[in-house]
Amino acid sequence: MKVDEVERLLAAYYEGATDEHEEKRLKEALLSQDLPEHLEPDGRLLVALEAENMEEIPVPAGLEERLSCLIDRKDEEAPHFLRRNRVRRNWRWVAGIAATFLLLTVIGWGVSTMDKQTVPPTPLDTFSDPQEAYQVLQATLSEMSSNWRAGLEQMQEVQLQMNVVQKEVKQELSK
Repeated sequence: MKVDEVERLLAAYYEGATDEHEEKRLKEALLSQDLPEHLEPDGRLLVALEAENMEEIPVPAGLEERLSCLIDRKDEEAPHFLRRNRVRRNWRWVAGIAATFLLLTVIGWGVSTMDKQTVPPTPLDTFSDPQEAYQVLQATLSEMSSNWRAGLEQMQEVQLQMNVVQKEVKQELSK
């Protein structure tokens, strides 16, 4: 038998798609031929599984009765478990309706409030001198820059603290 045929039969055997005749041919091929290295472990496994002198595993006495009692006990617990889940589902359903109602109320209030607000008039130019406007703009941008820089420094400090906390958490989890 060719190696390709042996490989095909082995694959079918592992999938449980072989009949007795194919299993017999596979066993004969694995016992009688020189197998390539990649098929030797499969051959040893199949021969060990098909060996006629395998011992039968003893079954403990009373195992069937104990399993039957365990199945019956779990069956009795099942309705109680399902009832509890049904109550949780009902609460989730009620909470979903309440959240939807609250969301619609907030949206309605926001829309009615927006209608009542008047749009402020567009500001007119407040500077007649362009140099004065330039100086005020420069001062404003300078203040914004310093505030931005201070915020970035605070974010860097927080990032360093977060890194320390993450290292401690990873150390605790790895223990």
